[in-house]
Amino acid sequence: MRIFGIHKGSNSLSVCDTQIVVSKDDGVCTYERYTASGRAVELVMSSCNVGVYPAQPIYAPERLTSYVMIKLPSPVVVGPESSIRLRLGVGYDVVIVSGEASRPMDFFACGKAKYALYGSPSHGVLVRYLEAVRDDSLPGQKPPWRFMLVEAVIRNETSDSLAVSRIVYSARNAPIYYTGEGRVYGPKITMRLSSSFTARVSVEEPQDLPLAARPSPIHYAPRTTTLSLNVVSIRVQEYLMRFGF
Repeated sequence: MRIFGIHKGSNSLSVCDTQIVVSKDDGVCTYERYTASGRAVELVMSSCNVGVYPAQPIYAPERLTSYVMIKLPSPVVVGPESSIRLRLGVGYDVVIVSGEASRPMDFFACGKAKYALYGSPSHGVLVRYLEAVRDDSLPGQKPPWRFMLVEAVIRNETSDSLAVSRIVYSARNAPIYYTGEGRVYGPKITMRLSSSFTARVSVEEPQDLPLAARPSPIHYAPRTTTLSLNVVSIRVQEYLMRFGF
């Protein structure tokens, strides 16, 4: 069953323990979203066509930050001047648009949506907080996936062994890919440890994607959300972690 993409006419689909229903009655289209607690959202629309897409986890419950903190399943010790490659399952958001409109009409988290402060109250940054899982079993799981697949490379450029328990990256314009049936692929994240408490984190296009994978047209930009159905490659800024890892 196709989950992500444009759905035309009356439809009902389920993703991340959430039911999406689009119906038409007497020429009026209605969008409804249901959770375990009942109906959470009801919207009347002029068209019954909706787009359902995965997005970086910076939308739900509110668009307050473009930074994401990934809490690793367990601390990772990286030896001096060495590196390690991790495959992680990380939560993502689902964004709903009306047809091919540029603004989301609804969005929700695939999992719990939490915020945290990275750094001090006076100089830190608000981040979306996500606890990652080991992904070894994720590629074989039946879609739709509850996590996006993320490759993280941690490089220790110092002469000491260092332990890493979290990664903070800028999700603004960070790539995310999907297949129609619900497989989701996040960016490749590279973390360079430059001291015992600082690191540079950059994101780039994921590698070794299946042929059916397409870039999500939903990405975040300052003060607005933009949608482009012809996204090919997205350039992403580097983030300096200076409050420890």
